[in-house]
Amino acid sequence: MNCVRGIQINIKISFTQDGGAHRVHAGGSGLERGVQGVPSDFNVWTREAGHGSLAISVEGPSKAVVDFKDRKDGSCHVSYTVEEPGEYSVGIRFNDQVIERERLCLVAAWSFFCQI
Repeated sequence: MNCVRGIQINIKISFTQDGGAHRVHAGGSGLERGVQGVPSDFNVWTREAGHGSLAISVEGPSKAVVDFKDRKDGSCHVSYTVEEPGEYSVGIRFNDQVIERERLCLVAAWSFFCQI
């Protein structure tokens, strides 16, 4: 309680929860370019988003081998490898909300390029 000029004022302090999917960010070369059969890497930062679940998807003509490492500091490292050329989409979701619009990746026999 604070007293100002003899008047008692009760102040209630609350914190705004401004977390959520809009606070999750992703970046790295694995979202921009890569080579068939070679791991493609990117990072996802969730520190400002609060508690929740993170889902990564890589879909296309061949199965993607995905490696996910939680750094325990509000960020994670994602690496994926595809074996076949073709069109792949990379999706990132936080609490079932899309945080990174799906990227269409064209995988050639030697490299791939992503369209945003």
